[in-house]
This record gives sequence, C-alpha cells and structure tokens, in this order.
Amino acid sequence: TEDTYYVYLREKGMAFKPDLVMVGIFVENDILDFLKNNYVFDAQNRLIKITSDSYRVDNGKLRRGLRNETLTLFDQSYSYAKRFLLRYSRSYSFFDAKVNGLFQKENNPIFDAEYSQGVNQNFEKVGYFLRAIKKITDEQGVRMAVILLPGKASVEELWQRYLEQNPMSDREKPRKIILQYCQKYKIACFDLWPYFINSSNADNYYF
Repeated sequence: TEDTYYVYLREKGMAFKPDLVMVGIFVENDILDFLKNNYVFDAQNRLIKITSDSYRVDNGKLRRGLRNETLTLFDQSYSYAKRFLLRYSRSYSFFDAKVNGLFQKENNPIFDAEYSQGVNQNFEKVGYFLRAIKKITDEQGVRMAVILLPGKASVEELWQRYLEQNPMSDREKPRKIILQYCQKYKIACFDLWPYFINSSNADNYYF
C-alpha cells in the first residue's frame, strides 16, 4: 500500500538515486489493504514504521499470517500441511479453489455504488500518500508515475459474473477516483484498464 511505499522511499529508496519512481496500484485489493496496517509514530508525530496483523517479516522475507508461536500445535500443523499441498499439488490447489468458490460469495466493497465510511477513508489515505510521495520526488527533482493495474473484474466475462451476485456495482469508480488524484497532484498516470477491457485475450492475463 502507498503508506509503506512512502516510508520505504523516504528512508531507503531515494538512496538509489532513481530517475523515475513508479507507484503500482492493483485496483482490486490495494485500497482495502490499508485496513491491515498499524502505524508507529515518533515523538514529533512522524510516521516511522508500519506493522501488519496479516503479514510479518521473518529473516528478511515477507510472510503471510501470524507467527507460529502464537498458534496452537494443531493450527501450526494444519497451516504447514495446507501450504505444502498448495505449493506442490496442482490437484489440491484446483479442488481447494473450487470448494472455496462454492461457499464464498465474491464481493469487493471498492466496486460498491455507495462507499462505506471505512472505504472512503482508505481512498483518502491513497490520495494523502500519493501526494507525500510526489513531495519527496519533487524535492529531489525526480519524475513520478502511477500505474493502474486492473483486476479480474476488468475482464468483461468475469465482470458479468460478478454483477450477477452484486447488481449494484460500478467497476470504473475506483480507477476514476485515483485518476482524479493524479490529475489533482499533477502525477503522470498510466491506466492499463482500457487495454484490458478492449482485449479479446484479456482473460489470459490472469492465472
């Protein structure tokens, strides 16, 4: 999410002396991922660290989920076995996805026609941190660009399937908001959505 991009760029990224800073935003879940982040501030109320309830860093590698010591022995064993099967068994991965699909209704709040207060606040954070990143790049004379990466709902066939479950939805709403931010803060934006929506081969862009 853009808050972690900002802290990394401020503390480490600019040391690489970039010519161009590119911010990739995967529209379907990057906005909501802000809900997983916890902020740590210094005495001057300066954001210095971001932690997560959903991810952790172990030995320099990003891991999903809580640390093993917080789980029961059964949960540790189950988690290990499932990760092993998902990695090495195509049959298990296939049937796991199919079974989950039977019991889960696909719903993504960023496509709602009317946003909840929480989703609105997340979009405001996107705008705030895009502006903060732009401030850093402007001060260093570095160019900045945003790349909008469309999710699966951008593909026509998949969007029609989504609409059957969520008829009051607007798939262009989130990208329009981010495009407005880019225009407002004078950030170059490469929007890949039109290429996905107009391509007869778009469903092959995703696993």
